[in-house]
Amino acid sequence: MWVWWFYATGTKHAHQLEGACVLADPAYDRAASDGGAVDMAAVTDGDATSEMENWMGNLPGELHNVPLNHLAIPGSHDSCSYTISPQAEIAPDNEYYGNKLLKLLGPIGKQIMYSWSVTQNISTMEQLHAGIRYFDIRIAVRKDLKDENLYLIHGLFGAVVDNFLVEVKEFLESHKKEVILVHFQHFYNMTDTDHNRLLNKLTSAFGPLMCQFTTDLDNITLASLWRRGYQMITFYGHEKLAKYHPYLWPTSYIPNPWPDEDDAGRLVTFWNQTLQQGRDPKAFFVLQAVGTPQPSTVTMHICNSLRVYVVPKVNAVLESWLSSQVPGSGNHTCNIIMSDFVEMNNYRIPKMVVEMNRKLLENASATSGDEMV
Repeated sequence: MWVWWFYATGTKHAHQLEGACVLADPAYDRAASDGGAVDMAAVTDGDATSEMENWMGNLPGELHNVPLNHLAIPGSHDSCSYTISPQAEIAPDNEYYGNKLLKLLGPIGKQIMYSWSVTQNISTMEQLHAGIRYFDIRIAVRKDLKDENLYLIHGLFGAVVDNFLVEVKEFLESHKKEVILVHFQHFYNMTDTDHNRLLNKLTSAFGPLMCQFTTDLDNITLASLWRRGYQMITFYGHEKLAKYHPYLWPTSYIPNPWPDEDDAGRLVTFWNQTLQQGRDPKAFFVLQAVGTPQPSTVTMHICNSLRVYVVPKVNAVLESWLSSQVPGSGNHTCNIIMSDFVEMNNYRIPKMVVEMNRKLLENASATSGDEMV
């Protein structure tokens, strides 16, 4: 986390923050009257098309029997970070250095944490309508023993997990041919009782919609999932617990190497090296197309934000890079592309990822033509 650097050097810069506007992007102002809700009219860069909300169901029939881990699937990074706010408690994933920053700068410290921690602007439902089918989730409990809620977090506390589950369930009920992958990546301060509470929420909300774990991913196709009524694949970051529940998938079946980098050029190098090293064609694979703010970046641009300073540059090189990538069965292909602020440039990244699936048809057509010759 970048906070340690600012704590070590920030005293030199603290005087610069007096009276300064911490967020360079006014769209991120949270209105107290809205209870911390983002002004969506100010931040949404475009409208998702109706085709995106049904993109899986609308794929050509030739792709219905392609394993899901061979398709190109758009995902969102820290999917529910849109629910955090500068007024929230510091979350346990950033507790030590977050508290030091708060002690150093007071409330403005939380504003800084917020502007560099939030990675999504739009709600779960809006992401689903925009074609997002992979969700990156982090959960924690508060230290207040009287509070039994499970919270979505990223640096700061966000909404309760129930909000996420309700939106997903509502979407799946009205989009019977759409399948989502939910990746519970990190848990903080959770006991076995807390995990059981979460699992009960999952089974209560989704039950028969949850696909049981199998090592035979060749049979995890849209056609086979539709036949069995499955709409949700759940990866669970507690491996010991996951093995006792048939509907929880171990995270070893969805590797997602993390590029701890915010320089766009070096990120492209990382993506290329990752694919060159090869992935397991018998597992899902997440390419983290995200920029992680480095200590020096935050320190030098303390009054800026991830969305304004880092993400536009990363997404620009990502668009160019994606144009030459392909999904498929090979071990140098793309599967899940996880990005920040998925609404940017009129949802350009999710649309490009879905469009990549056409290359599977083109490759099949070319192969068929070669055989005829």
